[in-house]
Amino acid sequence: MRITNVKTYLVEGVKYNWTLVKIETDAGIHGWGEATNWPGSPLVEAACQHVGQFILGQDARRIDFLWTKIYRDMNWLGQAGPLLSAISAVDIALWDIKGKALGAPVYELLGGAYRRRIQLYANYWFIDGGHDADDYARQAREVVAQGFTALKFDPFAHVHYWY
Repeated sequence: MRITNVKTYLVEGVKYNWTLVKIETDAGIHGWGEATNWPGSPLVEAACQHVGQFILGQDARRIDFLWTKIYRDMNWLGQAGPLLSAISAVDIALWDIKGKALGAPVYELLGGAYRRRIQLYANYWFIDGGHDADDYARQAREVVAQGFTALKFDPFAHVHYWY
């Protein structure tokens, strides 16, 4: 099952963009991966495109081999940031392909379910709407009214340089 095409899509988020990666194979199976690196979204997309060209023609089922090949051959670009985000996006897409090819969910390929249920939380780190205790209390009530029992806010969002 050879990789025939790698496409990237930059998706606009609330505050930061996300890069989606679609890997296509000659077997007609495709997989999706995602990456982010908030202030460096265009760099992540470029890294995903570069890594994508690097794996064309390779066997999509050889996930560990491809991960190691990309990491070893490209680590001179750095071992963190946009490159690692790109490698992660490709890795996720390859696992998606493998799961589809085997007719199994990826969590089964990774050892099976650990829990039957998980608690979800509302992540309001990226929403600008609170600058004092009253604002955060109001937002918390709104989130609880939506059915969430756990919340995550950043009370210092207005002072972070990247916001």
